[in-house]
Amino acid sequence: MRVGTVAAVVLLAALAVQPASAQQQQGNTPAAVMLVLDASKSMNDDDGTGRPKLEAAKAAMNTLIDSLPDDAQVGLRVYGSEVSGGGKAAGCADTRRMMPIEPLNRDALKDRVAQIRAKGFTPIGASLRAAAADLPAQGRTRSSSCPTAATTARRRRRAASPRSSRARAST
Repeated sequence: MRVGTVAAVVLLAALAVQPASAQQQQGNTPAAVMLVLDASKSMNDDDGTGRPKLEAAKAAMNTLIDSLPDDAQVGLRVYGSEVSGGGKAAGCADTRRMMPIEPLNRDALKDRVAQIRAKGFTPIGASLRAAAADLPAQGRTRSSSCPTAATTARRRRRAASPRSSRARAST
């Protein structure tokens, strides 16, 4: 079934809204959020209800935009919307920031979403790296306020270190 696309957008939406609302409860500035939308050619396929997957994704995106806190800092990045038939190298670099992260303007954001047309490749990796780079400096830190994530990262670093490899080899 074609529900996967909408489910992915909704999951990303939930992840995007949670940090902003959690920070608001603490009285801090809301987190910066970069929304990313797939506009690759496959988004023109039927979503199982008779409409293109892109239309379902746009509807989900608009629902998300409506649910964002009024003081949210939001941007929009799209991938797969520009290059069609220009070769794999060009298609794999087809990601662009449609709106920088700025105070939420629901009408402008929805207008940009409405303009998106699906036609290209699916450079999700390049787009997610670019979206991370779009975030303000505090959004790109590698530190974590989650103790479990920090512990897991330390364990992975230790396991990958050459000294750990020698210790395992001698046992």
